[in-house]
Amino acid sequence: MMIAAKEYLKKNRFPLLLIIGFILFYLLTRIIHPTVSIFAFKEQYPLISSFLLFIIILIPLLWLVLSNEWKSIGTYRKILILGISIAALCINYSFQSGTYGVVAFAVCTLIFLYKERKVYKPEVIHYLFVAYFLFHLISLLWAKDVGAGLKRLEVYIPFIVIPLLFCFFKLQKKEIENILFIFYRGTIILVFISLCCWLFQSVFYDVPLAEWLTLKKKIVAYFGKETYVYHIIFAWSNYPHPTYNSLGYLFGMSIAFYLYTANKGKITTLELSLSVVLSLLLVITTQSRTGLLNWMVLVFVGIAWLLKDKKKTLTIYCIAGLLGAVLFSIFFSDKIYGFIYDPIRAQNFDTAFEYIKSNTLLGTGIGGMNEIMNSHEFARSLGYGQANINLANPHNQFVGDLMETGMFGLILVCIIVVYMFYISIKQRNWPLFIFQICFFQLMLIEMPLYLSKGIFYYVFLSCLLLQYKGKTQMLNRFSSHQNTNST
Repeated sequence: MMIAAKEYLKKNRFPLLLIIGFILFYLLTRIIHPTVSIFAFKEQYPLISSFLLFIIILIPLLWLVLSNEWKSIGTYRKILILGISIAALCINYSFQSGTYGVVAFAVCTLIFLYKERKVYKPEVIHYLFVAYFLFHLISLLWAKDVGAGLKRLEVYIPFIVIPLLFCFFKLQKKEIENILFIFYRGTIILVFISLCCWLFQSVFYDVPLAEWLTLKKKIVAYFGKETYVYHIIFAWSNYPHPTYNSLGYLFGMSIAFYLYTANKGKITTLELSLSVVLSLLLVITTQSRTGLLNWMVLVFVGIAWLLKDKKKTLTIYCIAGLLGAVLFSIFFSDKIYGFIYDPIRAQNFDTAFEYIKSNTLLGTGIGGMNEIMNSHEFARSLGYGQANINLANPHNQFVGDLMETGMFGLILVCIIVVYMFYISIKQRNWPLFIFQICFFQLMLIEMPLYLSKGIFYYVFLSCLLLQYKGKTQMLNRFSSHQNTNST
């Protein structure tokens, strides 16, 4: 009995530390009332807060460098894997942090290329990403403001750079699993600290915890001015967007489902359960409607994955789940509509479709969508009082592409999405498939490929996960001697 208990504690050290840490933090905030908010601390000590955030982002690397596999890897391959892991961790935070991560990834990849001198054949998706960039470049020909279009074009450069970097190395399945494990641990730490921030801020602002547990679209804060709750909970991370944050930690939760069976012992039952519960708690406290829907879909798919070897049980589970979803949609359609309806997005849709009616083939051209979406005159012509300034896209990837680059842009983004689902199913690449589900849901309520963070996220993780089951063919191997002769 004693040996079994010790073995259980050893395997579950991480989730038990999270549970104990959360309880102790809760008790501490009740005993010692905070005298300064997180916002004030960041303003008073910007360097210290930035350093602490940097440390938090990189903490999961400890599981990488202390693992048994790490000792047997060559120095240059360690540099490569570190660069990829840093990029994977950083993209869960602010755009600035994500940029640092991508720069680290690029530097480490080029160092590895200098040592190995191998170039691999590009994947089909690499060509599609480049085509997506090139078509935005071509759309400058009919853009109203070429200067604004050129400025916007900078955002799309990762569609060329990141696929190119992924042609300079080939990762083994085990290496990608380790990187995914690091990514997952990074997301659960993000969730844990955000929930601790929730406890801390609730005491500081004297708001009962129960008042935060609501799924209303927004809360008028109690802090002297109107403040969205997610700004307070994510105050520590420098990136308060609840939808993009939920994309990261819910995909991390899905990775936990996968590693639970694919890599025995890596994720325990307690840790998987804790990841599911904490993710749900953060989704609710940040009032993320999209996050809640994604959580339900991903947990349903995750449990289906766990039942994959029990065909009859899986069939019954899927039928029951789908039937339950249909019945729920029928009997609670009014409440569902009220839950998901957003007047701002409705106006953005009206604006986009009104413009699309007369410009379906080519759209605004790159950089032109912003002008239409921010036009008060255009908004008034549709019966609205004013435009939603600074919300310069329709918050739907497919509608946005149709508006900005016309039918050709819409067809291209649809090809990218369909191809990624097809190749993930063909290869039986579950991590890639689940990531496409996560991002597709985001595409329906946001326009992630219009923003630098969304582009980094999608292109980087798609290219990484495509190597998990894909067979990459070496295109060329060159040497310094060959380079000298060629010059």
